[in-house]
Amino acid sequence: MIHKLSKKQVNILKQWYIWQLTIGFVTYIGVLVSRALSKQHAPLSSRQLVVIIISFVVMGLAIKIPFEKALEPSQKIRWILRKCNYYFQTIGQALLLPLSFSFVMLLIHQVTHINFFVLAIIFLIYLLFMYIPMTYFVYAKIESLVGRIILLCELIAQGIFAGSQLILEFTKPAQIGHVIQTIDNTQVADVISVLISVAFLMYLWGFKLPNFTFSKKASWIVISFLIVFSVWYVIWNGFGDGGKVSDVLFKYDITMDKINLKMVLTSLETVMEEWLFRFAILSLLLRALQKHAHQIEWAVIINGVLFGLWHFSNGFSGQAWSATFEQMLSAGAAGMLFAAIYLYTQNLAFPIIFHFLNDFLGLSSSADMTMSAPASLDWITTLGQVIIFILIVAFLITGKRKKVIQETLDYQYTTA
Repeated sequence: MIHKLSKKQVNILKQWYIWQLTIGFVTYIGVLVSRALSKQHAPLSSRQLVVIIISFVVMGLAIKIPFEKALEPSQKIRWILRKCNYYFQTIGQALLLPLSFSFVMLLIHQVTHINFFVLAIIFLIYLLFMYIPMTYFVYAKIESLVGRIILLCELIAQGIFAGSQLILEFTKPAQIGHVIQTIDNTQVADVISVLISVAFLMYLWGFKLPNFTFSKKASWIVISFLIVFSVWYVIWNGFGDGGKVSDVLFKYDITMDKINLKMVLTSLETVMEEWLFRFAILSLLLRALQKHAHQIEWAVIINGVLFGLWHFSNGFSGQAWSATFEQMLSAGAAGMLFAAIYLYTQNLAFPIIFHFLNDFLGLSSSADMTMSAPASLDWITTLGQVIIFILIVAFLITGKRKKVIQETLDYQYTTA
């Protein structure tokens, strides 16, 4: 870690970390055992026993982390084991904490008879900040560039992203109401939790928070062009209805489904993606490449490639693999464009709004984020998009625009 906290702050986080683990774990095990001993419930299954054993392992290895002392250079094996435990905890605790607190919620409901709607609101609010102690004692200990990128892309996003569903494990839709159920289904609470955790993590790693205003050094002619292009693209992507190459850019069908809360909240996942890729991962890449002659170019390219690979998992969710590969290609180029736009404008709100509107209008016109298998025209339009995006990227990271980026890079991150 580069940014150190005061002893008082560390002590508060330590107490929070220990009590959070202990209360959740004890309640979790206690409820399971009491259910197993009760004649009203079936005995523990082999699956539940395995989960309990894994939980004991996670808890045993987690509770000692705040008390670890620095190792000597000669203690290489212990150093390796300690690092392995950090990676193990990123998944273990991310799943154990919300799952154990679902049992805390269940116990409170049974003892106090407070209805699940009120408890769901309280626990979802707590979920937003639940991972802060873990961020300090576990996430921040990851030091390598590759390890940090994996942590951000998979361990944090995928681990924390299951939080709301796990913490509401014992609730039913009728018990928590439509709005809370929608928040759960769209995982918007998990999105906010990721934003908070990653912001704190980046601070601990020595990075500044991103800007949300345009750079004074950027040309307003260039910014205006980017705004006009972005507006046109999200409209075309959402409502373009061309059936052949000759009219693919000129035919539109402005038909939208009725806008509802679920559509809006589902599209908010784009905010998390921009926070992860254009703020966190791009900052890590810029720091790692700061002595490279083509720092900006490689950072933008790698950021786009990683963003494209991020969409690979969609193939496992029922989407056709041909559609997934098309999506990865399009997302990779879009990732480069979002990165270049952010670096030039120094305004993270730009790619966030661009990305949000792109997904929201696409969802509002099709009502489904799952892509169908692409036809020949789909491949042609996708390749056209990729070429246009890359041309704009090349324009933004070369010539005078590159100098603008270099002059403002300082300070989006502090050197290690």
